[in-house]
Amino acid sequence: MASNSSGSTMTSPYPMIPVRDAIEAVLREATPLSGEDVPITNALGRYAFEDVTAIRQLPACKTSVMDGFAVASGNRTGEHKIIDVIFAGHKPTVSKVGISTCAYITTGAPLPPGADAVIKIEDTKLSVDRDSSQGKISELSSVVLLKSAQSGEYVRQIGSDIKMGDKLLSRGEKLTPAAIGLLASNGFSHVRVFIRPTVLILSTGDELMKPPEEIHSSNIKKEISDPQLIFDSNGPMLSALVEACGGEAKQLEILRDKDEKKIQKILTGFSEKNNYDVIVTSGGVSMGDADPIKNSLKNGGAQVHFGRMCMKPGKPTTFATMKGPKSEKRLIFSLPGNPVSCAVTFELLVATALRKLSGDPNPAPDYSVSADLAEPFRMDPVRPEYHRVRISWDGKASRFLASSTGRQASSRLLSMRGANALLLIPKGSGLLPVGTTLPVIALQCPPNIPHPPIPISDVSNKREVKSQNLVSTSLKSPSIKFAILNASKQIESVEFDSLVAELTTIGVQSRIFINLACDASIEIVKSYLDLLRKTSGIDVLLIISESGHSSSDKIPDIVQTTLEKSAPALTHAMWRAINAMTCTIDIKYTPQRVIVGTAGNTLIIAIPGVSVGVVHRIMKDTLPILRMIVKELRK
Repeated sequence: MASNSSGSTMTSPYPMIPVRDAIEAVLREATPLSGEDVPITNALGRYAFEDVTAIRQLPACKTSVMDGFAVASGNRTGEHKIIDVIFAGHKPTVSKVGISTCAYITTGAPLPPGADAVIKIEDTKLSVDRDSSQGKISELSSVVLLKSAQSGEYVRQIGSDIKMGDKLLSRGEKLTPAAIGLLASNGFSHVRVFIRPTVLILSTGDELMKPPEEIHSSNIKKEISDPQLIFDSNGPMLSALVEACGGEAKQLEILRDKDEKKIQKILTGFSEKNNYDVIVTSGGVSMGDADPIKNSLKNGGAQVHFGRMCMKPGKPTTFATMKGPKSEKRLIFSLPGNPVSCAVTFELLVATALRKLSGDPNPAPDYSVSADLAEPFRMDPVRPEYHRVRISWDGKASRFLASSTGRQASSRLLSMRGANALLLIPKGSGLLPVGTTLPVIALQCPPNIPHPPIPISDVSNKREVKSQNLVSTSLKSPSIKFAILNASKQIESVEFDSLVAELTTIGVQSRIFINLACDASIEIVKSYLDLLRKTSGIDVLLIISESGHSSSDKIPDIVQTTLEKSAPALTHAMWRAINAMTCTIDIKYTPQRVIVGTAGNTLIIAIPGVSVGVVHRIMKDTLPILRMIVKELRK
């Protein structure tokens, strides 16, 4: 929200959508590109356009696994005549190995006719000194075999590694060094891969300038003047990020805020020189007079899919598409000008699109990895935050630990330099304590820089001290630790102030409030539910679902699976409170959607989040029985 020159309030025409919805919009619009044949030596990191199957079996003939002597199985021990010498890559010269003959053979060499086993050199007696330079095994006429061999011993059978028609590569598979080696082993010199997306990088702003060519990190020769100007960091950074994602980047010259017509032509025009798959701009997407990007998209006929995201940093991020004269589609990402906002939104959206265009079958950011906080993190009351962190592995506890990279200002690029992941901190109030488990997203280019290790012992000590404090407090007074997990868009965190006042009447002295209203996916709810269940000292965990009235709301079902014991009396009391507030609720169905029970020493309650008034009424009408249950839990 902003004000114009006359003092009236301006509001954005674009709703602030959850990050997950923004990612889904990008995935809907991005379509994998066509394929091209490239030499396998140039295919590293590319995605296979089609399945590749073996055109020959490996090995193509029986070969030796060891250096030794090829024999017919069932051979007698004792002296055998050496009738052939076979090196890898050479054919046998004898017609057949008999019962009292053998052939000296090296690893990988083909077995001669009549031989079906190999006796390794260590199981023979030689008449040459292998530790001296005098004499070679290949020059011997006979050898003493100290053991008999079984058929197939130390022999690599035909097709034992790869059979004809075996799948070597699947469509969408990323070509690794091993995959390239596998293709080469089967005789392939080229492979068909998805075309690399082409990306135009465009920085905007009157305040930007390119670094002078005379300034080198190893030899500074020129003083920097004009303090009101800043060097363009977004352009080079975005180009590097595109290359890291497998795209081909071209950085255009810096455009000024007044060049709206030129910007519009670049964003929405198509020509032989301007036929990029993706255009990424930085700056000019806010609501001020000097922010031309959204107007350029709208006036140029682009379809704007969203213009704001519910996240910090990066709220004004814009995504649009434009169709060309040949029905080709261009993806346009307009990122904020602050470099950290620019980098974070690239990681979440642009990298996702580039992976999809490049043929990656799983292009979306991976929210499945989690880390425990190595220090307290403050929540933002308005938006969820993608906090820049450094995660490291705690081998003793088998967990990742996350530590902040410092001050998280959207202009402070140093917070990205030391980061290897983004930590998803939910919208809420207060501090998340040490040991809290939150989702993390790995960055495209994690740093390889010296970084002090996280003091594991300190983290453990902090958790122990916190737990001891909670225990000692509970012995002195009947204080209750209350956690609220809100997944309802109908309820905001500020509306819980009066609810907290009600809770103080039964001894609630501390609370944790986590608001997932902007990103209440089932996976996120599961993650936070598991986190809160494991958090030490929580007496009551209240989960507020979206509606709770239909089978489409899966949160009550998730909560039900976490309970160890049910609490039917409290369930019925809460159901009656809901029914008294909302006559539209089906009286036969509601009790199944109010979940109350215990897990360990924690009372878990799941109720529908129709409105904050309903929540207040439920809690108020059940305070007496709630107080009694909590008292029992503390015994």
